[in-house]
Amino acid sequence: MEGEEVVLDCSVDGDPKPEIEWEKNGFSLPSLFPQVSANGREIRIAKVTQSDAGVYVCTATNIAGSAYRTFNLTVFSSPTIESFPGRSEEEVVAIRGQDARIVCRVSGNP
Repeated sequence: MEGEEVVLDCSVDGDPKPEIEWEKNGFSLPSLFPQVSANGREIRIAKVTQSDAGVYVCTATNIAGSAYRTFNLTVFSSPTIESFPGRSEEEVVAIRGQDARIVCRVSGNP
């Protein structure tokens, strides 16, 4: 749910200790990315937003090989009705016998 904390945990073992790399939607996330933990094993997003949604992949690699795990992050959000700033009501004027259009713009996921 939008605004909540999300933790993606890439718990891996190996000898020697594997290096962990993260990517989002096919693009590498640098180790200095604020949400990646110091040891690289998790991504912690304090207040998730729609822009955080996507496919995350952690890849663990050492001289013996590699393994990966995929996370599909979907962020749900409550429905909201878009309005003009300072106005909670809209006035619609219609002419008898002609079409009138009333628009209600909403957003949310799903």
